[in-house]
Amino acid sequence: LGQRGELDFASRMMLVEPDGDRLFTSTGVEPVKEFSTDLLSNTSSHSDSPASRYVNSLGQDVLGVSLNVPSFGWLLVAEVDHSEAFSWLRTLRIRALITGALTFLLVIVLARRGAGRLSRPLAELAAVSRKIAGGDHGERVTGLEGTEAREVGRGFNRMMDELAESHRRLTHAAALAAVGQLSSSIVHEMRNPLSSVKLNLQALRQRVADDEPYAELSDIALDQAGRLERMLEDLLGYGKPLELKIDRVDLASLADSVMDELRAVSEPRNVTVLKQDLGGMKLNADPEQLHRILANLMANANQAAGDGGEDTLSVAATDTATNIKVSDNGPGIDAGILDRLFLPFVSSRDEGTGLGLAYVKKIVDLHGGTVSAENLPEGGACFTVSLPA
Repeated sequence: LGQRGELDFASRMMLVEPDGDRLFTSTGVEPVKEFSTDLLSNTSSHSDSPASRYVNSLGQDVLGVSLNVPSFGWLLVAEVDHSEAFSWLRTLRIRALITGALTFLLVIVLARRGAGRLSRPLAELAAVSRKIAGGDHGERVTGLEGTEAREVGRGFNRMMDELAESHRRLTHAAALAAVGQLSSSIVHEMRNPLSSVKLNLQALRQRVADDEPYAELSDIALDQAGRLERMLEDLLGYGKPLELKIDRVDLASLADSVMDELRAVSEPRNVTVLKQDLGGMKLNADPEQLHRILANLMANANQAAGDGGEDTLSVAATDTATNIKVSDNGPGIDAGILDRLFLPFVSSRDEGTGLGLAYVKKIVDLHGGTVSAENLPEGGACFTVSLPA
């Protein structure tokens, strides 16, 4: 009876007769005041009987279980104080409450920190957006915390840069459209008087054909009138709206056509024109407008190369673009106008109208491409037209 195993000090073991009259403990015999009838009626010799709650002989509220001892007809009773039996459960309940409270506080702290980390980048984006909406279009997002926030910031800045570039292009296009409308009206008003002047100059040239000084002056006047007429035609063409007719263009055939047109000009001046083998290379573009681009660039290269010079046409294709290069071995482009070369009325030649390269840029822009110019280290200039593949 004294070997209680895992039972603590608040428990005890007893031997009880079935009638409950006698009680044996490790300390002697005690009278039985009250036992649960469930305990006294237990006839099982297995330890799986349910526990019963009752008040023991000491007046304590206890839980007890009984086990029948068939050899003596006795009952082995084990009882434990009710409050002690559930003390560990109360401890677990208290620990669970404390753990739940701490977890709740930790969740709140982490949620506040997480919300702060999420809200700060959003607040920064909102502040930058308000500044941009207020007219400060150069404002950009910087210093955002977190990898995702920085990625969003970079995407926002990239979007604003693209919008700014689009706005600049739209403004430039609107200005060019206004200039084009004005130019068209002016050209139409000037063409008839200019034609009359040219006809009169031709008539006067015939009358002074025998007078060498006056014949020379009339030739100069006719040349300048012709130059003015060409300038007006270029201006009219530059200001006229273009509507592209996209088709599949064979670059080799197009280059051959341009070469044939330039041969009458290049051969008398001994200008060598080199062309890369373009076998099978094709491009989606407007054939007529692409022909104008190549003809303009090749004619400029032919004039820049000078007598006995050399022009080269080459094409390089990638997955994203087709790059057409036209280069020459001439003196190159004056650095003072290199960054303004594609603006209207900017020319490196005295006899140029300044609209040829501007017209080239207009066509390239309509195709969604880019055009650039640079001076080569070995001498000469190179023009690169990059069109979407």
